[in-house]
Amino acid sequence: MDARVSPEHVAGVALGDALVIRTAGARVTDGAALEVRMLWTLMSMATGATPNLEL
Repeated sequence: MDARVSPEHVAGVALGDALVIRTAGARVTDGAALEVRMLWTLMSMATGATPNLEL
């Protein structure tokens, strides 16, 4: 996705309702995948439930 495009407009969500991770070249690097996994784990620990994440 072009960095100039607002993700909330493309995804149809309100500002603050979605977590957006941007990487150089819009590619899923090992580091980006690790970051998503860490966020998943933290959300699981904080809520005690499986997070509902859409990738």
